[in-house]
Amino acid sequence: MIQIRPIPDLQNDYNSIENSILENDQTIYLTKNGYGTMVIMSIQKYEKLMTKAEYNQYIENALDEAEKEA
Repeated sequence: MIQIRPIPDLQNDYNSIENSILENDQTIYLTKNGYGTMVIMSIQKYEKLMTKAEYNQYIENALDEAEKEA
């Protein structure tokens, strides 16, 4: 079942959202002013969606960014 929640729920009900995502392997769609803006999912679910090469490239880019900022 798709869960759609307003963005303020992230601040007001974070623990419930986190539990739904981690324990029930759910993806939650967030809305702002009635329009979809973001999707939240577990890291494990996200990794499954990406191919291994995409994931490795993403990590490499993230590490490069962090190195530039340091």
